[in-house]
Amino acid sequence: MAEVTRSAALASNPSMPTVKEVLATLPDRVDPEAVRGLNVVVQLELRGEGDDGGNYHLVIRDGRIEVMRGLHVKPSMSMKLTGRDWVALASGGLTQQLAFLERRLSLTGDVGLASRLQRMIGLGA
Repeated sequence: MAEVTRSAALASNPSMPTVKEVLATLPDRVDPEAVRGLNVVVQLELRGEGDDGGNYHLVIRDGRIEVMRGLHVKPSMSMKLTGRDWVALASGGLTQQLAFLERRLSLTGDVGLASRLQRMIGLGA
């Protein structure tokens, strides 16, 4: 599984970032205080074509986040949604609460991590 880096995130639409572009920003957006002491994996199962979809997981440990491609064997929590909705969550255009209520977001595992993601990286606040 390869780590997602900025160089791998190609800009196809400057007004709407791709999933890869948003994922590449996560390590810089992390709040070290919010992730201190955590050792968890968040699986992202993003529906969509091309750069709008794919499977990724966020490894959160040692005060930082690593973004990896693929499915993790045993994630702490899984989030299933479209790639476009992920971009909207990460950009503040959609809240987790609304996405969940509208059945655009499915959570399994330790769903309490979803609210912590808001503090960790400003996701869907």
